[in-house]
Amino acid sequence: MDDLRSLAGAVAKANVLHLSVDGTHLKSPALDVVNRGQRFDPILRLTSNARIQSLHLKGFDDFFHRISKSALVPAPKLRVFSMESKANFKDKTLKSFKEFLGHCSALASMELRLDPQDSIKTTSEILSKVESLTSLKVIHGGLTATACVSSGKIQDVNMAFRRFSDLSPSDIEFIQQGLFTRLTIEYHPQGTDEKLLGDVLCHGSPLNHIQIRFQERCVAIVTTLELTVQDLVKMATLDAPNIPDSFSVNCRRLSLTAKYSQARIHDMTITITQLADLNPEDFTFIKQNQYIRLTIESTPLKADEDRLSAVLRNSVGLSHLHIEYNQERHHILTRKPQLGIQDLVKIVTSETPGNLESLLIDCGRFSTNGRLSQGRIHEVVMTIVQVGDLSSDDLKFIQQCHLARLVIDQTPLKSDKARLTDILSHGEDLTHLQIGSKGDRRRAITIKPDMRLQDIVELATSDVLCKLESLKIDWGDVSIIANISSGKIHDVDLTIKQVDDLSSGDLKFIQKELITKLSIKGIKDIMEDEGQLNGIPTSYPKLGHLRVGCSADLCLSIVNSMISTRAGIVQKKGSSCLKTLELMEDLIPFDMLDGKYHRDDCIHTILTFANDSNTFDMRSWIRLGDYYTDSSVTNFIRQYGWSTVSFYEGAISKTYTTILDEVYNTRESQLESLHMNQDVLMDLGLDHVKKIIERSPNFKNLGLIVIPSGDDTRTATKTLLDRHGKQLSMLRLRIWSCGFYMPHFASSFPSRNRFPNLVSFDLRTYFGVSSSDTVPSSCVPWIAAMISPPPSQAATLPASSSSSQASSHPVVETPSTEANKGSKTESWTVLREVVFRTKLQPDDWRTLIDVIDFSVLEYLDLRKCNILLEHLKQIVDRVPYSKGSVAPLKVLVIKHTRVAKSADSRAVLDALRKKVPSVRIVEE
Repeated sequence: MDDLRSLAGAVAKANVLHLSVDGTHLKSPALDVVNRGQRFDPILRLTSNARIQSLHLKGFDDFFHRISKSALVPAPKLRVFSMESKANFKDKTLKSFKEFLGHCSALASMELRLDPQDSIKTTSEILSKVESLTSLKVIHGGLTATACVSSGKIQDVNMAFRRFSDLSPSDIEFIQQGLFTRLTIEYHPQGTDEKLLGDVLCHGSPLNHIQIRFQERCVAIVTTLELTVQDLVKMATLDAPNIPDSFSVNCRRLSLTAKYSQARIHDMTITITQLADLNPEDFTFIKQNQYIRLTIESTPLKADEDRLSAVLRNSVGLSHLHIEYNQERHHILTRKPQLGIQDLVKIVTSETPGNLESLLIDCGRFSTNGRLSQGRIHEVVMTIVQVGDLSSDDLKFIQQCHLARLVIDQTPLKSDKARLTDILSHGEDLTHLQIGSKGDRRRAITIKPDMRLQDIVELATSDVLCKLESLKIDWGDVSIIANISSGKIHDVDLTIKQVDDLSSGDLKFIQKELITKLSIKGIKDIMEDEGQLNGIPTSYPKLGHLRVGCSADLCLSIVNSMISTRAGIVQKKGSSCLKTLELMEDLIPFDMLDGKYHRDDCIHTILTFANDSNTFDMRSWIRLGDYYTDSSVTNFIRQYGWSTVSFYEGAISKTYTTILDEVYNTRESQLESLHMNQDVLMDLGLDHVKKIIERSPNFKNLGLIVIPSGDDTRTATKTLLDRHGKQLSMLRLRIWSCGFYMPHFASSFPSRNRFPNLVSFDLRTYFGVSSSDTVPSSCVPWIAAMISPPPSQAATLPASSSSSQASSHPVVETPSTEANKGSKTESWTVLREVVFRTKLQPDDWRTLIDVIDFSVLEYLDLRKCNILLEHLKQIVDRVPYSKGSVAPLKVLVIKHTRVAKSADSRAVLDALRKKVPSVRIVEE
C-alpha cells in the first residue's frame, strides 16, 4: 500500500504521460490494500490523473471490480489502456467495467486478456461505450484477435491461433460471430480438425485472407481445401457470402496462394520445392486445379523428366513459369544427373498446352526470360554473367534463342572474342545490346586483357545485327550509349573520366560528328584542362549537351569560359548546337539535406541556351561547406546568385545572405528554398533574410540549423521563426546541453501549429565522455509535440502493440504546455523525414515512436542511437503494409547502433521487408 501511495504521489507531482505498473509481486492481493472506508485508492488515483495518456497494468486482477461511479474523479484522459492481468467478468465486475468505459471518452487503443467466455460480451460493451476507439486487441487462450475500429464498428480483424486443440467452445463461439477479415493458422492436421476448419472458414465474414501453414501430410491440403471451398460455395448460394478473398497454404514440398471470388478459385500460384518429393496426392491436387503461375525452385533431375512433363501437361491456364536451374551447385549436393538446358527447354515447349506470357529460366551463369507461343520462345531477354563461363551446351541453347535483348554483365576478355562473335552472329532479332556494367571491377584484379572497345563496337554494328536499335557499353571508365539504325551508329552519348581521354587511342575510332552528348567525370586543374575544354564545342559540331564534373571552386571559371566560347561560335557561324551546359561534382547531383557535415562547397548548375543567340536561362543549387569557402565560390554567388533555386548556408559565423540580398536587389530571384545556420542571423543578417524571402515570388521552403549559443543568437532565432515559422520546412537542432537550451526553445514554440509546413525534423545531441548520458525525460514531451501529427489525425492512428508497455519513468511537461492547452488548435503537415542522433531512456523511445505517423513518413534515421530490439519491433509493428506502388517508409537508417549488429534483428528487418518490399535499410 505504501509503495502504491508513494507512486501515486510522485506521479501527481511529475506530470507523467505514460505509465506502466506491475503489481505482480505485491505481498498481498491488490484488493486487500484498498480500505473501502477511505476515499483514497492509489491505482484509481493514477488512472484519474488527467495528464496520463497511456496506462499499462499487470497483476491487478481486481482492477475493474473496484470501480464505481464516483471512483474515477476526475475522468481519465487515457488514449491507450492495456491490462496484462486476466480479468474475470462476473455480473458486478461487468457493471464496473461499463463504468470504466463510460469515463474513458478519449480512449483510442485497448488491450485485454480475458477468459474465453467473457470475450463476446466484453467486446460488445467496449464497442458500444467507446466511440473514440481505433484499435482493440483481445487475447484469451490460444487465440489472439487484433481489430481496427471506427465509429464503434469493427472494420478489420486479424485472428491467429496455432492449433485447433487450443480452441475452447467459447473460442469457437467467438469466431462464429464472423468478425475477422484475416486468419492465420499454424496447423498440424489431425483427422478431427477437418470439420472445425470448415466451421471456422464458414464464419469468417467478411474474410479476405487466410493463411494455413501445414507441416505434415500434403493430402490434408487437398482434402481440407476441397471440402472447405465446396462448403463456402454452398453458403454463397444461400446469400451468406462468408468466403475468403484470398488464402495461402505452405507445406514442405509445395506452397500455394490463390484468390477466391464468384464461387471459384482463381489466380493460383504454386511453388514446388523439389519435383522428386511430390507424392501422388500432390499430383492429384495439381491436376484438379488450374494455376497461372508455377515456380520450381530446384534443378530438375533426369529422373524427374516424367514428373515435369505431367505437371506441365495439366497446366492449362498457366501463364508464368519460373525454373531455377543451377546445374553445378545441384550436382555437387546430390551427385545425381540433371536435365540439360536444351532437354529442359524441349520438355517445356512441347508439354506446355498453352502459351506463356513469361518463361523464366535462371541457371546462375545466365538467365533468360521470354514468351512461349505455339511451342516457340519469342522476345527473349537474356543476361549473361561472363561469356567465358558458358558451356558448349549453353552456347547451343543461346544460338537457338530468338534474342530480343542481351545483357553481358562483365566486359568480355580478349580470349572471349570468338565466343562473343558466335553469340552475336545468331542475333538477327536482337534490338538492344548491353555489354559491361559500371560495377564491373574485374579489370582491376585480373591480368587478362579485355577486348578492345573498337572490336566490341565493330561486332555490335555488323550486318547480322540488322535490327539492333540501341547499344550500351561500359568499358572501364568509358561508357557509350548509342542509337543504331541499319547497322549505322547515330547520336552517341559518351562518358569519360577526364578530358585527356578524348585524345586516347581507344576512342579515336569514334567519329566526332556522331557525339551529341558528352560527360566528363572530373576536371581537376582548370589551368591544364581549360584549352581542351574550350575546344570541345568546336571539335564536336553536333554536341548538344555537355556535362562536366568539377568542384565548386571551378564552376565560375568554366561557366564564363564556355559562355565566351559559345558566343564566339555563334558570332562566326551564326548558331551553335550546344544547348545545355551542366556542372556538378563527379557528375552526381548532391543531396542538399543529407544531414552530414561537409568540408567542401557544392554547386550544381544548369545553363540552357537559346537556339541561335547568346542568351541563356540558368538554375543553380548551392550548398556551402561547414568550414572555409573559396573566394571563387563567393564570386560565383555574386555573379550568378540570381539563378539560385536552393541555397544551403552551412558555414559557421559567416553569412552570404548579404550577397544574395544585393543580387536580388538587381534581378528577380528564383529562390525556392533557403537553409541556413542560425549564426547568419547576426549583424543585420536577419533583415537580409527577410528581404530575400520577400523578393522571391516562388519561395516555399525555409530550413534552420539551430546550434545553441548566446542570448543574442536565441533572440534572433526566435524573431526569424516568429516571422517565417509558417514557411519553415526543415528544423535541425544540434544541442550540447538539452537541459539548458531545449526548455527555452520549447517555451517559445510549444506546439507544431507554429510550424505548419514542417516536413523534416532533425535532433542531434552531443554529450560528454560518459556513454550513459541521455536526453532528460523532461524534454521528451516537446520532442513528441514536434513530431506528432495534427490532433485530427492523431486520433485515428493505430497504436503499436508496444505502446501497451507504457513508460513508468516520469516525463515532465514544459511549463508553457499548460498555458497552451486552451489555444486554438490548427492543422499542420505530417513529417516525412525524422532524424534522431541521440540517446534516450527506453520508455522515452517508446513514447516518440508511438506518436510518429508512419503512414506518411518516408525517411527515418536512427544512426548512433541507443535503440533496443523492442524499439525496432515497435517501428515495424507501426509501419503499414505498402499498397501497390504506394509505399510508406522508403529509408530506415540504423547504422552504428547495437541493434544493427544483433543477430536477433534479422527476423524483425525481414518482417519490415515483407511489409514494404521497396524499403532501403541502411545497416552499415
